[in-house]
Amino acid sequence: MSLKLGKTMRMTICGVKVSLTDEVRSLVERRFQYALARFEHQLDSVRVTLRDLNGPRQGIDHECRVMAHLRNGSQVIVREVQTNTPAAASLAADRLVYSIGRAIDKRRRFEHTVP
Repeated sequence: MSLKLGKTMRMTICGVKVSLTDEVRSLVERRFQYALARFEHQLDSVRVTLRDLNGPRQGIDHECRVMAHLRNGSQVIVREVQTNTPAAASLAADRLVYSIGRAIDKRRRFEHTVP
């Protein structure tokens, strides 16, 4: 499912070997919208893939993998594994914000040092 966030960024949420209920999809969507609001104009697209690594067995096996494409051409990928899908998505959103901030800052510093 592809969602248009604001006027500029597109987000896709998909599930692999996990049932993506409307409740979980909505929770993940809101979490990423909130987390990425300040980077909205610097992002082209975000793809969130939710996966149950071990199937119905218990344990830390819910993965959230996020790939973000920035307007400057770079790409940021984060992966988080937790006991449930919402927790994995929430931590992945936090890590994505941190990683995007670093990527943008690194690009700015590089542009200022090139003569």
